[in-house]
Amino acid sequence: SCDCFSASVERARVNVFGGANQGTRIPTAIELTCADPAAPCTLPNIFVADPPLKQVVATTYEAGVRGRIGATGFYSAAIYRTDLADDIQFISAGSGAVNAGYFQNVGKPRRQGVEISGGATWDEVRIVARYSLLDATFRTGFAANSPNNSSANADGQIQVQPGNRLPVLPRNALRIRADWTHGSFALGASVLAADSQYSRGNENNADPSGKVPGYALAALDGAWNISPEWQLFARIDNLFNKAYQNFGILGANDS
Repeated sequence: SCDCFSASVERARVNVFGGANQGTRIPTAIELTCADPAAPCTLPNIFVADPPLKQVVATTYEAGVRGRIGATGFYSAAIYRTDLADDIQFISAGSGAVNAGYFQNVGKPRRQGVEISGGATWDEVRIVARYSLLDATFRTGFAANSPNNSSANADGQIQVQPGNRLPVLPRNALRIRADWTHGSFALGASVLAADSQYSRGNENNADPSGKVPGYALAALDGAWNISPEWQLFARIDNLFNKAYQNFGILGANDS
């Protein structure tokens, strides 16, 4: 469900906009069947009891500006804030498999940030760039099991504090795309760069080894329109065959 409000004012080639909305989602069947700390699971496959998970309520505010530059250029900039009430997180069980755990309501995380984009076209060439800054933090403290976290106590628990960053979410991301079109031929190149992120299990941000490093990837693609009905297309997603990680979980070395 969603209660939404938005407004915009446009004058000449500039559009100023803003909005507010509130949406909810109920816990999924998988979250409900795996919400008991006394019975953690790795892959829920039998739907049984209905634990008392609360629905997630998200309230978002957004404001920004967008417009045109010359005949073919454009820009957009926006700031936003989303506050979640009773967000659901997967909490490690602290025993058994490293991915064993249960779902739990964890208070009021916040996601806020800035999104900027712009682009232009020159004859057969078009370039578009998008940048995002995401500040995603817990706003409510809670205890979590993470025995492989170097800051865990004797019981394998860590204390997540308000202001700690949410794991597996990079703070900065940049995407650049360039296209060249000539007749029935088209070539494109793109670059994706992402900042470092905290691993799952390092929700308190206290383990110095619990980070996934940032990365940058380049991709190349091309297309040939053989006829109105046929197109030959090829793409290389990781042009330089670079090793990278976009997810991490704290674990113990098997040595």
